[in-house]
Amino acid sequence: MSYYVYKTKGDSSVIKYLVFQFGVFRNVKIELSDTVNVIEKKEEVKTVRRMITSEIKGSLYATLDSLQVASDPLVDKIANEIFATRIDFKKIQAGDSFKIIFDDIQVKGKSINVGKVYAALINHKKEDYYAFYFEQGTTSGYYDEKGNALKDGFLKSPLKFGRISSRFSYHRLHPVLGYVRPHLGTDYAAPTGTPILSIGNGVVIERAYNKGLGNYVKIKHNSTYTTQYAHMSRFAAGIKRGSVVKRSQIIGYVGSTGLATGPHVDFRFWKNGKLVDHTREKYPITNPLEKKYRTAFAAVKDKLMKELNQVTAVAKP
Repeated sequence: MSYYVYKTKGDSSVIKYLVFQFGVFRNVKIELSDTVNVIEKKEEVKTVRRMITSEIKGSLYATLDSLQVASDPLVDKIANEIFATRIDFKKIQAGDSFKIIFDDIQVKGKSINVGKVYAALINHKKEDYYAFYFEQGTTSGYYDEKGNALKDGFLKSPLKFGRISSRFSYHRLHPVLGYVRPHLGTDYAAPTGTPILSIGNGVVIERAYNKGLGNYVKIKHNSTYTTQYAHMSRFAAGIKRGSVVKRSQIIGYVGSTGLATGPHVDFRFWKNGKLVDHTREKYPITNPLEKKYRTAFAAVKDKLMKELNQVTAVAKP
């Protein structure tokens, strides 16, 4: 909230009226004369269906911002909700592109928020990733062009925002110990205190400290996959051995405990008991559409696909 004081011209000691501004939706004007008069004004909120497309320039956020959309909520929906298990948005690069059909929430012609995203196409490293919104009985969600649920599988990264500072390698010069030894994980650098997320549903099998890993959490997801998150500054509340966790749940916070030169999370990924490079893994796709909804989904997908194909230029409000 912000407020403004308006005084009488020629006499700055006399306050004529006050205006309290509550975001872009509402303001309250209080007139001060012989009587106090309060006038409230609410701006009309409109929902406009928009279709936008662009090549990535700099970052997804910067590109969306240049298209006059509410960048923060749209990036959050696209990167952290819809495509979180399919695309690592820290690897988005110049030359990638997107098409998005969504409800743009506007006040006085200005985009202030994002409603439903109906369909999206991300072209990343020359590969197309589709998302179509569909209501399946009493549930709803996003599905790819084959009817696979996009929320299945694992997150591509244990951090919403961060960068890979060291990759999986059998021959890495250790930054603290000073000699070459395997680094069978992926380091994600981020500021101390950045939330660390479990990449999938599972059970905490270790929550401990040692001089190498510092504070760390190890999670068993199923009979095939296990993950570990090390060098935490602290654990999230309620995280202990035996805790059941959900995908995207905060389990700790980035730090530099143990053998670490700076704040990061050392993320390790086991498949059938063997440490592997998770960035090269293709996770199994499960939970497709129920058979009885496939015809209805195909009709919705075909309609939205036709709309995506028609998006050939940036559509501004």
